[in-house]
Order: sequence, then C-alpha cells, then structure tokens
Amino acid sequence: MSKEFTWPCTEIRASERSVQPAVTIFVPTFNRPIELSQCIESIAAQITADLEAEVQLIISDNASRPDHISIIRHLAEKYPFIDYYLHAENGLTLAQLSSAPWRAKGRWLWIFGDDDLLLPGGVQHIIDILKSEEPAFLSLNRVIVDVKLERVVRSTKNDCPSARFDSFIDLLKNVGVDQLSFLSTQIANTEEFRQIDIEKYMRTTCSYFQIASYLDAYHAHSAYYDSHAFVVHRWNTEPESVTTHSNNFFHLSVTLPALMAEVRDQHRLPKDLFETISGAKFLKDFAPSKITFVDNILEYLWRNVGMNMELAQYQWDLLTHECENWRPERRKQFEEVYTFSLEQDRLRHELSAMVEQFQTELADPASGHARGRLQRAMMETDLQARAKQLDLRRREAMQRADTYCNR
Repeated sequence: MSKEFTWPCTEIRASERSVQPAVTIFVPTFNRPIELSQCIESIAAQITADLEAEVQLIISDNASRPDHISIIRHLAEKYPFIDYYLHAENGLTLAQLSSAPWRAKGRWLWIFGDDDLLLPGGVQHIIDILKSEEPAFLSLNRVIVDVKLERVVRSTKNDCPSARFDSFIDLLKNVGVDQLSFLSTQIANTEEFRQIDIEKYMRTTCSYFQIASYLDAYHAHSAYYDSHAFVVHRWNTEPESVTTHSNNFFHLSVTLPALMAEVRDQHRLPKDLFETISGAKFLKDFAPSKITFVDNILEYLWRNVGMNMELAQYQWDLLTHECENWRPERRKQFEEVYTFSLEQDRLRHELSAMVEQFQTELADPASGHARGRLQRAMMETDLQARAKQLDLRRREAMQRADTYCNR
C-alpha cells in the first residue's frame, strides 16, 4: 500500500460509519457555487433514508471564496449525510484527487465533477450495477448538454451496449482514452487505488494523469462498461471552444502518452499497447476501431501546431522514442508533423524578430523621412507576407489534424 496522501484543511466534517458504504461520491470543487449547488442537489436528492448507509457523499473544496464555502455549509445543513473537507490552500486537481481514496470509506470511489449532474435514478442504478457485477473498474455512458443546460448535444455519448471485460486493459482497448478522460463517468475500487505510488502522479504536469493511474491500479482487474446514461456532462459548444481546449490537445498528445508509457513499461505490458487502444470518440459498438490512440496523438500534435503551441525539445525526444513502438507508417506520419512543427517554430521566431526590428525602426526619428518611410513600408509588406505564410501553415496543420477524425 502506498503512503497515505493528506492535504491540510481549515474545517472538516466527516461522519462515523459502522458499516462500509458501497460507494463514495467525491466531488472536488473550486469557486463554482451555482454549479456545485446544482450538482449536489441532483445527487443528494436521490439519497433516500434506505440509501444513506450505501452512499458516502463528500465535497472537497480547494480554498474557495467565502460565498462558495457558504454554499457548502448550506448544503451540509440541508443534507446532514454530506461530509466535507475545506482545504487551507489551493492544492489544484492533483491534491484533490490524490486525497480522495484516503478520505473515501466506500468500497468503490466515484469522483464526480462539480459542474456535472446526475439524472434521477442514477444512484440506485449504479449501486445495483456495482453489487451485481462487482467490477474493479466501472466506466459509464453519459448525456452531453451545453454549458447553460439549455440544449442536449447528444442524448447518449455512446451507442454501444453494456459489457463486461476480463481486465481494465480490455476495457481500455475497446472504449479508448476519450471515454476514460471524463472523470465523472469512472468508478473504481478504492482499496486497489490506494496501492499505487501516488508520488509518481504528484510529480506530473499531466491534466489527464488519472488515465495512467487507472492503468497502473487496474490493468489486470475486471472492468465493466454501462450503457445507461445518467451522468450529465456540460460541454462548451461555442466556436472558440477549440482554442479553449488547446491545453487538452497538448496533454493528450504529449504528457499523457509519456505517463502511460511509463506505467506500461513498469508493468511490462505490450510495447504496442497504444496501437491496440481504440481512438474512437463516439462508440457505436465494440468492433475493432480503425482509429487508434496513436491516431489521437497524431491528430492532437497537428492541432498543437495549428494553434502555435511550441513543444520543448525533450518532449519531442520522448515522443520520438515512443513512436519506435508504432507501425512504420505511423512513425513516418510522426516525422511529418515533427518536421512541420520545427519549420513552423523557425518561421514564427523569424516573424518575432522582424516585428521587433520594425518596432525599433518606428522609434527611430529618421523613420519619418522619405527614405525611412520607404524602408518602413517595405518592412511592413514583409511582415504581412510572413504572417500570411504562418496563417496558411496553421490552416494546413488543422486540415491535417482533421484527416485523423475521418478515417
């Protein structure tokens, strides 16, 4: 068992229990009082007297504003079975999630986003599934709505049926990283989660570190996918959402593969694991997918380039080493995006130098003379041409990314 992870709190409300609950629903939160209230109400209203012994509901706050703390206390007064932890300082997502298995008393741990909702009947349904199937890991379908809860984007994310898998790896290969990237639809055995070395994940910058931790803890344990959609996921449907999610593209293509590769090698799992993981983002069935996790990585690398994100050389080196485990055509495709990115970085640095030189020219008193005006006009024309060239390359990178979605 790994060392217990703790995070200092200013206030704790933790009830004693004589019988172990079936599930702990753990809600990490930070400065979203309206969303948190909606989330907790959707869950707590389902925990009737006969379910209180089966469910532990915890709110874990990351040093929010006083108005947010007030909402937490109000909810705890309304629903006395609610436990909460108010942290002394913001430990970010890593600290929240790392503390969850140690604060959970339930046999299974369900980390639930503070802006998501649970449809009526969801609590009872999940308890029934956990007790009947007893999986070490359970992944759930979901409903996708817009952030204002005004429109259903997809009534169910996936159309595939419920299914049992001998191991988490089998589940991973069939449902893919996209399905497992959403926290609120993953439920896991608490005791098994406590066995992994949490320090490894505390050192990472990966926003999706939990996927690697699932692989670490449950790779050889049974898993189940449930097709019923009780979890409601708010999704940003605005046009600028691609830019908003640029951080996701980076972590899914760079830091997550590196962390998953470390876990894969630690447990001596097949080197070609990434080539066998489904890359589908919406599941119709469990037939072998034409799109793999490697396709996902390549797609998001192209999106990084299209959004002018510059990777450090050591990050490219890690990916270069990892792609040796890919098929030859995939290695060639990686070389293409790598070379394209290096050229893009060179052009962008040249443009920055040109802009700096142009600004220096503008500050020169001589730039107002006829010769200075001519030189300035020529520099401005060069700047516009270079900026247009970069814009065309960014568009090309996004088009290359789209090809991985349409395979």
